[in-house]
Amino acid sequence: MHAARTGTQFKYSCVLLLAGIALLPASTTYGAFYVDDYEVDEVGSCSVESWISFASNKDFMAATSPSCVVKIGVPIEVGTEYQRSRENGEWKTSGGVSGKVTVLPMTNGVGVGLSGQTNWNLLSGASTGGNINVPVSFDLGHHLRLNVNGGYLYDAPNKFNYATWGTSLEWTVRPQVALVAEIFGQAGPRGDTISTTQTRFQTGVRFSPLSNLDVTVIYGRNINGENANWLTLGFTANIQPH
Repeated sequence: MHAARTGTQFKYSCVLLLAGIALLPASTTYGAFYVDDYEVDEVGSCSVESWISFASNKDFMAATSPSCVVKIGVPIEVGTEYQRSRENGEWKTSGGVSGKVTVLPMTNGVGVGLSGQTNWNLLSGASTGGNINVPVSFDLGHHLRLNVNGGYLYDAPNKFNYATWGTSLEWTVRPQVALVAEIFGQAGPRGDTISTTQTRFQTGVRFSPLSNLDVTVIYGRNINGENANWLTLGFTANIQPH
């Protein structure tokens, strides 16, 4: 009976998460990196991810994203995001909310998650869309992890639908140092420019000088579909439950 009740709670929580995200007013980022992994931290833990990015075409992006893990039947990571950006000389301010659950804990080297995010224009209050993502992580051994993402993105201003994809490889060189490389993109309408559906990539190093602090330096190309080079500096502070 306990196992059946736990399974019912899990399915109910997943349905609530998906329904809430689908109905809310899309950014598809997971911190400074795009490709996500399957994991959700333990209940009671919180983190703040902040990053600032500069593009060769003079575009700019700065964001901060606090999140905490709460238990609603199952552990769910609930986050918000505030972003200030400049695109083609125009400044924009956006906000968003996100949710994430672990569907399958790491089992035989494979873990599966489910996440979603919704964003809106904070100046006009208009929805900018939403997305759902399924991250799958593979433990390859030798301090290597492969993450594969697949999902759906709705671009509300243009009324476009996209299939999203991404793959990243993370190599923990030392306990405090990890190298990350990722490619990602979206399949669907080209919109105003062909680069919208062209492959994008990022590569960077994550340094953890303290157990609760990560510093990330990333070089990227076409990360927002604008066919420019990007340099990103990111920070993540973690608070673990006592």
